[in-house]
Amino acid sequence: MIHSATTARSGSSGIDQQAILPFCKRSLAVLALLTAFACVTQSVNAQDDTPADVPSKEECRQVAEEFEELIQSGRSSRATRLVDWESIVASATDGFEETPQLTLARRGFKQGFVSRMRDSGGLTAQIVAALDAGGTYRLLRMHEVDGRPRALFRLLLPQGGGVNYHDLEFHRGPGGAVRISDLHIALSGERFSETLRRAFLPVAAEALGGQNITEANRQHVEHLDALTNMAEAARDRDYAQALSIYAELPESLQQDTNVLLVRLQASQNASDEAYAEAIADFSRFHPDDLCVELLSIDGYLLRDQHEESLAAVDRLEKSIGGDPFLHVLRAGILYDAGRLDEAEQSARQAIKEEPGLENAYWQVISVSLDQADYKTTVEMLTLLEDRLGVEFVDLTEVPEYSEFVKSREFRDWNRERQ
Repeated sequence: MIHSATTARSGSSGIDQQAILPFCKRSLAVLALLTAFACVTQSVNAQDDTPADVPSKEECRQVAEEFEELIQSGRSSRATRLVDWESIVASATDGFEETPQLTLARRGFKQGFVSRMRDSGGLTAQIVAALDAGGTYRLLRMHEVDGRPRALFRLLLPQGGGVNYHDLEFHRGPGGAVRISDLHIALSGERFSETLRRAFLPVAAEALGGQNITEANRQHVEHLDALTNMAEAARDRDYAQALSIYAELPESLQQDTNVLLVRLQASQNASDEAYAEAIADFSRFHPDDLCVELLSIDGYLLRDQHEESLAAVDRLEKSIGGDPFLHVLRAGILYDAGRLDEAEQSARQAIKEEPGLENAYWQVISVSLDQADYKTTVEMLTLLEDRLGVEFVDLTEVPEYSEFVKSREFRDWNRERQ
């Protein structure tokens, strides 16, 4: 499949979030868009393992590598067994006054959630679906936070959908097996369990009769119908309706991270102006979230603020400890700014650091076509075909290659491939 690879934002970080269908109608799972495409932030609930129970870095690496291999081979049902969903839902639902009604509600919530995560609509299945559509999922590195091992994964969404990061945590589960205990999702700005906690709020509020619920949480509960309708409108691609509902919400909810993420999804599909405004508001309301850097890359680029967009990539790189794909993002920004030589250099650096990064090759091709440097075009096409196994359509039918196919370089390359 040939990519035209000539769009100005081929390396952008635009969000392409997909919802896991709600397992409870009266649940903020719809609002939160519990997604496989979601900053590494502080947790509400610290893990309480004793030092002796903390798995070693090597043990965690083995689990992370197995998780990567299972995802890449499409075995989502096997991959999901490496995640301790029971522990995640326990973290999400603790801290409330214990009553018989709450215990019953928690049990039903847990059963519905765990079942959903293990079926074809669960998180691991969504990641596999993204890979089936052309995305990639790669373990970047093991690292430590507060003395606990973590595994940082990069998710590249298909069809130029952007980049996201999952930072996996581990613990020693029942029987001593090391399992994934939670994950920070970059584009949601929080742990998966924290997003799930908001989904549990209306369930807890109903079970407790509205008692012992904080004011901020009460806002979510009181406007649950509007929040659910907004998320469902975005999921159903009625973006104008989603934005209309957002405009009527109280200011405190308009500033909520998850509500803003639904607004971002809707505005991204509404207009560049609406999307840029939504990103600006997100950055204003949550300036310290890592996800702000991811969002700002696009936000600045939409306003042709190339230096600011490049600076956002630099900050993101420092925050996550580096990623070859960020050179591709820089290349896309530099290409949009007309700095073609620098764009090619950045894309080639990405190829040097990670030869399997297909996006980087297309970025170099974009530059070479603009500069009529058809020797480089042939070089990249050859590498794509030989190194990555990419299959091309008939380039004579692709408008972006109209001049290239007239060249001697194309004729020689095409003849050698016969």
